[in-house]
Amino acid sequence: MTIENLIAESLLRPGNGKNPPTAVSEIAHELKNCVSVLLLLVETIEIDRQQPVSDDDNMKDLKNLILKMNGLVDRLK
Repeated sequence: MTIENLIAESLLRPGNGKNPPTAVSEIAHELKNCVSVLLLLVETIEIDRQQPVSDDDNMKDLKNLILKMNGLVDRLK
């Protein structure tokens, strides 16, 4: 599964500012998934130094993941 697919599958719609305990647990779980994807991306970049992949692709993946994490944090407010 590609990083793009991992990000796309785990995108969440914005919350309404009201988070019951189960929603907080779900958000925490999704943030942990994001961190796992970040680690995968870093490992991929390290491996790709030997066989370079477009920096644009890596930057796009990183930007999308950061935007998703930002949305998750906003849901906690």
